[in-house]
Amino acid sequence: MRKGMSLTEVVIAMALVALSVGGIMAVLVQSVGLRQSVDNAYAAVGLAKNRIERIRELRRDKGYAALAEAV
Repeated sequence: MRKGMSLTEVVIAMALVALSVGGIMAVLVQSVGLRQSVDNAYAAVGLAKNRIERIRELRRDKGYAALAEAV
């Protein structure tokens, strides 16, 4: 009966662990990039909504002439 592991088994086990960790890291990096893209999109939508609301208020309060001057 054998006791312990051979060098080949240790190297294969280390390679499998490295591949697993590499895959997990790739998924984490991709998720961070996706989160940043989503945050930027939400910020852009918020800015656009605010700008549209300001234009609507200006048009409602002062009419189309003021809107043409402001833009």
